[in-house]
Amino acid sequence: MKRSEAIRRAVGQFPTPEPPADLTARIMARLQRAERQRRRIEALFTGTCAAACVAAFAAVARWTFAQVGEETAGTPPLPKESGWGWPQFEISLPTFPAEDAAQWKAWVLLAAMGFVLLAADLLIRRRIASLRK
Repeated sequence: MKRSEAIRRAVGQFPTPEPPADLTARIMARLQRAERQRRRIEALFTGTCAAACVAAFAAVARWTFAQVGEETAGTPPLPKESGWGWPQFEISLPTFPAEDAAQWKAWVLLAAMGFVLLAADLLIRRRIASLRK
């Protein structure tokens, strides 16, 4: 018991260390570095996602425009002798002249790409906001 009391008194004689004068400046600098790094990672992630979306739509557009001259109305892959066939649906869609078909496909693909990019942007922003909470 005497020893622990002596140790307590000896420790009590030392003054409590004062934090360095530049402690808050160092903490703020560290927080600013972390914020810059987070922003760089977000920008890299967003850019990568946008580039992947553009590449995917370019591939789909290339495939679609390659199909312009071909007949793509669903012929079943099964042979006719099997007695099984695909159901036939009658959908009346407006038809455009053949010279405008590629232009209309391009417009539809651009509109679809815009919607997908907007949806990706919304999802990325929600994900980032949920990480901040």
